[in-house]
Amino acid sequence: MCEKPRRLKMFAIMVVVVLLVAVTVAIPRIARAEDGVVASDVNIEEDDVEVLDVAAEEDDVIASDSTTEELEPANSTDEAALLVADTTNQDVAEPPATESPVATKPVRRSLSSAKVSRMRTYTFTGKEVKPKPRVKVGKTTLVRGRDYIIKYRRNVWPGTAKLYIKGIGDWKGTVKATFKIRAKYVMVGDSYAMSSPHPWPVQIAMRLGLKEAQWKKLVGGEGYGFHGYVSWTHLIRRARRDVHVSHIVIVGSAGNDVPFTDRQIRAGYRRTIKALRRKYPNARIVHAVPNWTIGNSYYINTVTGRYSLYKKLAKKYGVYYLPSCERIFDGRYDCLNGDRNHPNDRGADIIAKLVIRDMKKRGIV
Repeated sequence: MCEKPRRLKMFAIMVVVVLLVAVTVAIPRIARAEDGVVASDVNIEEDDVEVLDVAAEEDDVIASDSTTEELEPANSTDEAALLVADTTNQDVAEPPATESPVATKPVRRSLSSAKVSRMRTYTFTGKEVKPKPRVKVGKTTLVRGRDYIIKYRRNVWPGTAKLYIKGIGDWKGTVKATFKIRAKYVMVGDSYAMSSPHPWPVQIAMRLGLKEAQWKKLVGGEGYGFHGYVSWTHLIRRARRDVHVSHIVIVGSAGNDVPFTDRQIRAGYRRTIKALRRKYPNARIVHAVPNWTIGNSYYINTVTGRYSLYKKLAKKYGVYYLPSCERIFDGRYDCLNGDRNHPNDRGADIIAKLVIRDMKKRGIV
């Protein structure tokens, strides 16, 4: 009887121990499960709050965009200030750099094959002559000022003038062309210009290749007109004014066989040059003085002094003095007529050669 209650008691104790062990094991598992539920609930609530905040911010933005006249709540000023401060402190993202396109230079064509139209011979006017020729490359006619410019050289006085066509814009290079300016002469002489079948004015015109329309002569018996002779001034005053005359050639002393005084020579020279300037305002004037008559007692002792006088007068009045003709007939009876005063054709040819040579040296021809 005592044995049976003891066994029941031991069984009860074992049951209690098992239950305690079971409880001990189960409690941590239950705690962990509860923690997971709570955490998930909290996360759901936080997500809901964030969604609500974002929605509220979007509503605020939409409301602020739709009207600018609504006043913000008083308690939102501090938050707005904090937001502005936060945005100013943040680094602003720079836009990505874009590469600028490289500018390509246009290809310029060359004028090396350009053709310039032929230009006529122009008449001297005392001013610049500026022809405007046509310029073509192949079948393309170029336009002045857009495709090329023109520069001129030596385009005032008679002779060969030059022009340079320089490419601009789409064109490059330079082309040179030439044109002619026609000379016109007036020959002024005394009896030296009438003493042979081919006097010096004719000889000069022939040597320079002047056509009949390119020269004329004003020839008087004695240049300065004293002692009853026809004067140069009288002849010049009867001539027509001509701005196209480029050269005036005076050959003579106006006193090879007449005893003019220095005073008379000065007065006659002044009148002659002034009259020539009025009639031919654009011309250059040259003066050559051959020697006086061989054996003439008038000036044998004063020849050197008279040449010096003419040089001074030429310088005073802007005349080109040509010294080559001084005393060219000393001892040359074969160059003079029978009177030993005036040149024959041979003498006239010598005068023409020396005058042209001196003019070329001075750059006048």
